[in-house]
Amino acid sequence: MKDSLYLAWRYLRHHRSKTLLLVLSLSVFLGLPLVMRAMSAVIQQSLMARAESTPLLLGKKGSSLDLVVEALYFQAKGVEALTAADAREVADTGLAQAIPMRTGLLAQQFPLVGTSLDYFSFRGLRTADGRALATLGECVVGADVAAALDLRPGDSILTSPSTLFDLAGVYPLRLQVVGILRPSYGPDDRAVFVDVKTAWVAEGLGHGHQDIATAGADVLLKRKDGAATANAKLVQYNEITDANADTFHFHGDPAGYPLSAVIVAPNDDKAGVLLRGRFVNDPARQLLRPAQVVEGLNAQIFRFERVLQIIVWTVGLATALMFTLVMVLSWRLRADELRTMARLGCSRWKAVQIMGAEVFLMVGTSVALAAFFGFVIAHYGDTWLQNLVLRGS
Repeated sequence: MKDSLYLAWRYLRHHRSKTLLLVLSLSVFLGLPLVMRAMSAVIQQSLMARAESTPLLLGKKGSSLDLVVEALYFQAKGVEALTAADAREVADTGLAQAIPMRTGLLAQQFPLVGTSLDYFSFRGLRTADGRALATLGECVVGADVAAALDLRPGDSILTSPSTLFDLAGVYPLRLQVVGILRPSYGPDDRAVFVDVKTAWVAEGLGHGHQDIATAGADVLLKRKDGAATANAKLVQYNEITDANADTFHFHGDPAGYPLSAVIVAPNDDKAGVLLRGRFVNDPARQLLRPAQVVEGLNAQIFRFERVLQIIVWTVGLATALMFTLVMVLSWRLRADELRTMARLGCSRWKAVQIMGAEVFLMVGTSVALAAFFGFVIAHYGDTWLQNLVLRGS
């Protein structure tokens, strides 16, 4: 059998182009079902794990899927905002922990997430380097962000304008990196975390500027009844430091400032039921279970997978017929070669063995390639696949 394999190998090496074409065709035929199954399993498992770790989510009435995708996976969907008063209302019930979430902004193309310190304990996030958030203007970055931008504690990162908000005239805010999170192998690795108030400053809802009282005449427009009005020459700070932190302030009632969602962690099952009852008939807000929403998304993925399977098997059948046709034609064109082998003393059975060895080597190589790509997708493609599904949802 070894001599048959050797002769088959030499023949396939001599006809590289034909061999490569057939092997790649078979790899696609065999690999597509494996890759599809791996993709479906990875996506559904990773999405569901994140959703199940979040008991309840409060948001404005609208698309529940958009709300979950933005609040849990940090993919901007433009959901209508709640207010800080909504988070306070949940906390005041004493039935649950209310964790505010402000999303939709970017920091050098990575999601900027405004939240509270409770979020880190809720998700079990710990710093691998540096410390946690302490003051306005500080940020903690995920492991993937730190690796992509080569960040360390003491470095800085700029916020970016987002189409979700009207940021006309708002300067990018320079954030001080104070900590790098340990890898969590989820969306938190690809996010930049700040305090909610820092996110509001980045949106332009809060700002800091030089003291108007001590500003020069070229800056002041008028003074009346102890109030001063400045012109565009007034210096506004785009970085919060120890020297200017006291100048940063907010106008209006902070209770009306926007939140994208509120993560609600009930004290127990009974508290969760009571809270859901409070919001079941709310005309403007919805309190939902993310796991149920993601189950619906997974069901859609499964139905789409079934359609793709039909297409793949149809294409696969055509590929198998093509492979068979090519091999049959190849053997017929090699009739003179087979007669020469017979004159040299090669039996008919040995010729069949050589032909079978050629098929075995090509099919075996195709199976190995298909299995390799399936393994890579299953183990290393979860981030890319998850982002692909969430952006299109």
